[in-house]
Amino acid sequence: MKKGLRRSERVYVRIPILIRGIDGNGLTFSEKASILALSKHGAAVEFNRLLDLGMGLTIDTANAKRFEATVVWVGNAMSKTTGQVGIECNGLSDSLGFHFPSF
Repeated sequence: MKKGLRRSERVYVRIPILIRGIDGNGLTFSEKASILALSKHGAAVEFNRLLDLGMGLTIDTANAKRFEATVVWVGNAMSKTTGQVGIECNGLSDSLGFHFPSF
């Protein structure tokens, strides 16, 4: 895939979720977060904990669905996206009622 091309469209939303994982110090965490943008393959999430690229996460939705996700992007101060992360997570959008066509 060429750099800059998206695999699917995005929809901008604010959906509460619960994120669980193990941080860089080996400590488990479980914290509330919000999905800001959703696509067929993942989401941009507002989250107040520092996460690392490649980190595995578990996402719990309000409709009692659970998904495994991977951190694929971490926001930063230069792009004014501090506190945001991008996750890859198949099936999340469908479970929330958003259906994206394939390109």
